[in-house]
Amino acid sequence: MAPNYPNPIVKQLSGGDLRSIGRADTVVAKILKCPELSHQLWEGFLVDDPVVRMRVADVLEKVSAQNPSILKPFKQKLIREIAEIEQQEVKWHLAQIFPRLTLTPKELNRVKDTLKGWLDCKSKIVVVSSLQALTDLTKFDHDSRDECIVIIKKSMKRGGAAINARGKKLLLELERAASRCAWCGSDPAYIRYHDQEWGVPVYNDQKFFEFLILEGAQAGLSWLTILKRREGYRKAFANFDVKKVSHFTPSKIERLLKDPGIIRNRLKVEAAVSNAQQFIKIQQEFGSFSNYSWQFVKGEPIVNRWKSLSDIPATSKESDTFSHDLKSRGFKFVGSTIIYAHMQATGMINDHLVSCFRWGPVAEKQYRQ
Repeated sequence: MAPNYPNPIVKQLSGGDLRSIGRADTVVAKILKCPELSHQLWEGFLVDDPVVRMRVADVLEKVSAQNPSILKPFKQKLIREIAEIEQQEVKWHLAQIFPRLTLTPKELNRVKDTLKGWLDCKSKIVVVSSLQALTDLTKFDHDSRDECIVIIKKSMKRGGAAINARGKKLLLELERAASRCAWCGSDPAYIRYHDQEWGVPVYNDQKFFEFLILEGAQAGLSWLTILKRREGYRKAFANFDVKKVSHFTPSKIERLLKDPGIIRNRLKVEAAVSNAQQFIKIQQEFGSFSNYSWQFVKGEPIVNRWKSLSDIPATSKESDTFSHDLKSRGFKFVGSTIIYAHMQATGMINDHLVSCFRWGPVAEKQYRQ
């Protein structure tokens, strides 16, 4: 008897065998465009079809890599129920997903125990993925670093070539992570932002618009304050769709000023809408906002080599020029200090300290278009 597929999303992931991802990438695109569909995705883990379960896990891993907030409503289900699924293809995807969760100390210990248990799995991919996840989780639990090193070395002794190769890389990664830029402190959201986004060159206009809104909202506040409201901004500002934001009406702005998920500052909210209108004009003139932005650094990231946080400036001649041009086009909340922070965030400037483990990877050409 054929399995009973609970909804269209899950049914779309059926067919074929474990050697292919089927239409998983099509489903990924759908969910990224409409995150509400993720509720349908989770039901696929309950289907008595290993192919579907594997593809659901694959989709979830790919979607959460771009939008980790999708995991939030299902965190407990993921930790307590789905992690119990005895299918290696599900396990290796879950291992990549776990570090994207915002975990309490108790939840973190449960996840680590799960990953440690998977190190006995016959699948080398599951073992390697679990070791990577345990390493990633040390970013949120510095005290577990030494334990993680011991676990990696033990796995290398009893593992094959693939585990040994990955183990060496992970040990080097842990060594480098000890010198992370100090400004991100110990807050998990800040660490995740530092390790995964800050300084990585951006070429996508939607992402540029997102950072313009967030950097403008930060004015006079800490970046962590904004970062913790990021998903609130994503929801309030139509997933940072510049065309939709450009058409926000006065009544829509009034509703936003009552939204607790964002900073309810009238000038900042109104600026986000007017900036969206100017953003579109730049797209029309230059082909994309990315083309326009990168001209201020001659098309290549500026790679600085700071040794101390005190060396990093608040502005630069490039941010001065960029800021001046934006102001001349009618943009608001785009002073040179804000724009310098924007350039750091979008990778136009690499201001990781040279001692930080992220300085090298961010500087590498693989992050550039």
